[in-house]
Amino acid sequence: ERLAKFVRQVVKGCLILGMTASPQGKFSAVSARLAVDRDLQLLSLTVNEHPATCRLVDIQDIYHLQTDGPQAFPEMVRAPLDENAQANLLRVIYRQPEWAPEKTQSIYLVALNDCQAKVMLEGLNLLCGHARNLQKR
Repeated sequence: ERLAKFVRQVVKGCLILGMTASPQGKFSAVSARLAVDRDLQLLSLTVNEHPATCRLVDIQDIYHLQTDGPQAFPEMVRAPLDENAQANLLRVIYRQPEWAPEKTQSIYLVALNDCQAKVMLEGLNLLCGHARNLQKR
């Protein structure tokens, strides 16, 4: 039930916090919109009208700071967040095979609470599995 609700919400687009870097490389948490397209193939995080998009099949891993520990997150991403926000920090690691097949990219998300973080982690993993199953057909 929670997962079905998450999928419905993320297709519409849900508000969360996204981590964005300044030209000097300093990160800050800003209001963002997380969305998945209706075909359940593309994930996008839109911050300040600028979307970062990846195909769900290209997602390599999703880390949750509370589960995977701080070593999975660069210090410069964690530093501006208080302890509560750090506990809800997620990292989506993906490849863009058409542009840089050997290089990974990361999208950093901050869930609004612990429950949302767990549902997002579980829901995004479920959507990635679904996209991979469709690709195999």
